[in-house]
Parts: sequence; C-alpha cells; structure tokens
Amino acid sequence: MTDTKETILTNDEEKLDVEPKKDIKEEENKEETKLEEEHKEEHKEEHKEEEHKEEEHKEEHKEEEHKEEEHKEEEHKEEVKKEEEIKEEEKKNGSNEQQKIKVIMVGESSVGKTCCMNRYVSNEFAEQTKATIGVGVGSKELEVDGKCVKLQIWDTAGQERFATLTGNYFRNAMATIIMFDVSNKESFENVSNWVEQCCKYNGKHIIFLAGNKIDLENRVVSKEEAEEKAKELELKYFEVSAKTGDGLEDLFNELIKEVMKTPFCSEQEKEGIELDGKKKQKKGGCC
Repeated sequence: MTDTKETILTNDEEKLDVEPKKDIKEEENKEETKLEEEHKEEHKEEHKEEEHKEEEHKEEHKEEEHKEEEHKEEEHKEEVKKEEEIKEEEKKNGSNEQQKIKVIMVGESSVGKTCCMNRYVSNEFAEQTKATIGVGVGSKELEVDGKCVKLQIWDTAGQERFATLTGNYFRNAMATIIMFDVSNKESFENVSNWVEQCCKYNGKHIIFLAGNKIDLENRVVSKEEAEEKAKELELKYFEVSAKTGDGLEDLFNELIKEVMKTPFCSEQEKEGIELDGKKKQKKGGCC
C-alpha cells in the first residue's frame, strides 16, 4: 500500500511541474506574436511616412517647375517689353535711317557687365549695383566710318547662368561680348561654356572676349593666360575696366567695325530693315 501511494504522489508532482512550463511557453509565444504584430504596425507606419515624404517631394518638385516656368514667362515678357520700348523710341526719334547694331553681353554674375555698359553708354560708374534681373538695355548713337550707328547693348542676368540662356536674347543680335572678371578664376574658367551656348543659339556670329576689372591689384588671370584662351577659342580679346573706362572704347569700336563688315549687316542696310518686323531680314553670313 505504501508504494502505491508514493507512486500516485510522484505522478501528481510531475503534472504540477509540466503545467507551469506549458503556461510559460504559451505566454512566450503570445509575447512573440504580439511583438511581431507591433513590428508589422511600425513597418506600416514607416512605409506610410515614406510615401508621405515622397508625395511631399513630388509636390515640391512640381512647385519648383511651376516657378521656373513662371520665371521664364516673366523673363520673356520683360524682353518683349524692352523691344517695344526701343521701337517706340525709334519711331519718336525717326531713327529708321540709322544702322542698328544689337550686341549681347553675357558672363557670370558680378563680373561687371552692367557697369561696363553704363560706363560706355553714359560715362557713369557706380561702386555698388544691383544684380540684373532678366535683361537691361542701353543704347548709344555714334558715327563710324561716316555712317550713323545706333548701338543697342543687351545686358543679360549672369545669375541665371548658361543653363537658362534662351534664344530670345539672341534674336536679331549681330555680336556677343563674353565678359569675365580677371580677379575671379571661376568666371574665366566658364568662358568655354558661354561660347558653347552662344554658338548654340546664334551660330557663328561675332564673339569677343573681354576681361574686366584690370584696375584691381588682386587679379588671378594674367593677360597672357586670357590671350591664350582667346586664341584657343578663336576670339578677339580685350582688357577693360568699368571703373576707369580703360579699353571700353577700343572694345566697342572694334566690335562695331567687325559687325559692319559682315554680309548680314550689309543686307540690313540695303533692305532698310526695321526692328518692328515690317520687313523681314534675310539670313547673312554672321548668323
């Protein structure tokens, strides 16, 4: 009898020992399942957040594209407005008999394009000038080889760089001046890019290279280096200073003479072409 009782007790003890282990395992499984579900929820939230960020990025990109389109449209309107103002001025002054020459000035921002134009056109120089927005136009009447010439200088905004330079700037242009700052190496290194853009929009028209701010002592581009670059790109090179006015007369006088030698300029004079588009200009050798 004693042995049987002990055996029964032992079996009961084993049952008691197994049941807690089973409960612990079930709890562990439940905990793991719960953690997995929580992890899945976290992953879903992260995925939603990523999708939301992606949507925001797309919206920002669309907004940037829209702003860029608006900027280009405003730029074009400004160009048209400038041209209309020039036409009205010419009608008032009866300047249709003049030889009209349109010159474009391009180059990096702050190289002194506006200052050079103002110095040449009105003999004025300002130490501080605001960055050009869109395009500025200056004009000067002069006599070259016995002919009355009206020079129109279009000063483009350098901060847009060559990425947004459009063909509108070059409409009816006969020559381009690419300007760099002799105290700014980067503006000199980008000359080749400007040449490429000019040729893209206006073929093989006349291009001159001008190094500005030669009055400064801290120049980093030597005259020899600039002349070598001009030779490589097959351009005429001039050194100028908007501050002192040095070299500007030589630059523009030579440019005008070169333009007046071209077939395009001769045909314009022969046809009496007007800027208001009443007479169509024929294609000549410099475009």
